[in-house]
Amino acid sequence: MTDKQTTRAAVRRYLRNPNRCPFCEAPDLSTGQLLIDDIGEAYQWVECCSCGGEWRDVYRLAHADGFEQGAHAIRHGFNL
Repeated sequence: MTDKQTTRAAVRRYLRNPNRCPFCEAPDLSTGQLLIDDIGEAYQWVECCSCGGEWRDVYRLAHADGFEQGAHAIRHGFNL
């Protein structure tokens, strides 16, 4: 990790547009492997290739659809 710090406003900006670094706003980001922990959260480390900032993006399941069982398919999604 770097010793860089970011503000709450920068984090909110990043969550609205995760294609730019929250530290320097550069678009050149590199991501690591997507991992899943014991509580079902998926995450991956992200690094800015411009300033060297690092952070972890965390993903939680918010929607599921396309379930099928036998000949009867559920054709609508479920929002959690």
